[in-house]
Amino acid sequence: MKYTILNRRIGSALEMNFSNADQLNRWLDINEDFESLGPVEKYLPTRHVRMQRWKDKNDQFAGWGS
Repeated sequence: MKYTILNRRIGSALEMNFSNADQLNRWLDINEDFESLGPVEKYLPTRHVRMQRWKDKNDQFAGWGS
């Protein structure tokens, strides 16, 4: 399962995969500067995927200067 992890010392967040909640808790016990913000339930598609969807909807647009 994917979790959002916050580094309290520097304020950055990241996503990490853990096989279960016990593995997450063991990792958090070892790494005291981090805390879990909970499981990731949704994701933001990459820019490439978002732009491809836009391009498919706007095929008639040939570009600037056309």
